[in-house]
Amino acid sequence: MTLQEYNDNLRDLAQRTETRLSERVIVVAATRMLGTMQNRIFRDGKDSNGGKIGSYSTTPIYVTRDKFIQKSAYKAVGRGGVEKNIKARSTNLVTKKTSTTVIKSSGQDRKSMYLPDGYKEFREIQGRPTNEVNLFMKGDLRLSFTLQAKETEVLIGFNSELQSLKRRGLEEHFKLERGTIFHATKEEKEEYSREVVNELKTVHSEIMKGL
Repeated sequence: MTLQEYNDNLRDLAQRTETRLSERVIVVAATRMLGTMQNRIFRDGKDSNGGKIGSYSTTPIYVTRDKFIQKSAYKAVGRGGVEKNIKARSTNLVTKKTSTTVIKSSGQDRKSMYLPDGYKEFREIQGRPTNEVNLFMKGDLRLSFTLQAKETEVLIGFNSELQSLKRRGLEEHFKLERGTIFHATKEEKEEYSREVVNELKTVHSEIMKGL
């Protein structure tokens, strides 16, 4: 290999290294950390300190049908139950006799469903877990929690202003300080650092083989 060829290879190496540091090191390590964070939050229901995010409310509520993910779980139920028996009295104009008829109400005129065990029950009747607060109902919050690569850095956060506002509301609802759910834990940061080192070694090895 001539000196000129060696210098050309070095220049090519520098260009490839800059690209690979972003694509092969930072992005790969950040993608793995994002997956770990999503599992912690949306599967295990843990905050950034490793504790439980909270518990679901059991305060009685009324919920309208449009709020249900599983529409079949909705029943037009009031505090007194699904149906009410209504007694209607009528008088025969010919015989002047009065009779009483029992009419069953279907509840279709009701616009909401009464849930005595609150939001916890709202989740349970739709097949959502309630043992821990995992912030997963429709899935839109998790889908919005993603990463964005920018040259030599990667940002992890929400790609939707609506979901970002929802995140703030959830932290306030569960009486947590801002950043105590969706920030990386100490262990997640340490794992990210180890992934970066491992990827750097891999990239360095591949580049040296190409010289």
